[in-house]
Amino acid sequence: MYALQLERAGYAVMSTRDGEAALRAARTFQPSAIVIEVRLAGLDGMDTLRRLKEDPSTSSIPVIVLTASVFQLTEGEVKAAGAAALLWKPYYPADLLTALQQFNRAPDTNATT
Repeated sequence: MYALQLERAGYAVMSTRDGEAALRAARTFQPSAIVIEVRLAGLDGMDTLRRLKEDPSTSSIPVIVLTASVFQLTEGEVKAAGAAALLWKPYYPADLLTALQQFNRAPDTNATT
């Protein structure tokens, strides 16, 4: 759903099906930002985030985490794992665009989801 919102705002978007695929895509394509769901098949979003931040080739890419897990995660935990921002679902599309713009990620740049 948010991939379409980002495309409509002018972002180039690449979607992946799971955490392992997201790691491979991030290493290969070096997106300017990553938007990741906490609940992913296989490797979950938090473990994917940690691996992205441990890998020198992807550690500087800002990661925006989306979650509906209000009771399972705190903003502090997500930020400690390396996230640049956390958005709770449901969120307003403008919130995601604002988060991307906060990191100087203007449209026509790559974003991996």
